[in-house]
Amino acid sequence: MDDALQIAKIESLNREGAEERDRRRQLEITVNTLAGSDDPEKPTIVSAVLTAFIDGISRGGDRITPQKVVIPRDADLIRLRFPVRTDWFDRFNVSLIRINGSDRKEIWRKHGLTVRSVGNQELRVRIPGALLSGREYALELYGARGANNTESVGEYRFELVSAP
Repeated sequence: MDDALQIAKIESLNREGAEERDRRRQLEITVNTLAGSDDPEKPTIVSAVLTAFIDGISRGGDRITPQKVVIPRDADLIRLRFPVRTDWFDRFNVSLIRINGSDRKEIWRKHGLTVRSVGNQELRVRIPGALLSGREYALELYGARGANNTESVGEYRFELVSAP
């Protein structure tokens, strides 16, 4: 591959990355706006508690039946809560992964989450409904302590089912 072709490919990838970052920023603004809306015609917001967990050690080869989460087709915002089984970390990072067969693609991420309460350790995230166009997802969970020390804790699996 000649240099000009390589440079064009790199520039194209850089543009795609910038467009994706802009899209994620815009979706985060939308999430914050929807969550704090006092509009009487409030947007459709759905909440669910995730329980189908695969720990970080066994995740590689295990197959778990995804938890079914029912949402209306017009859901603007999805609020997910999920228990955290370790207190070794002071904060957590999550990545939302769309699963299509053996293909896994990250479509959203959030860093610096903290546990909601000491007695009932759980994390909460708000995800724009516009991101959820597939059926099966994994919410990957990473524990963080210190400046850059993170490790995989595991993932929650769920499958979206449209409300009748």
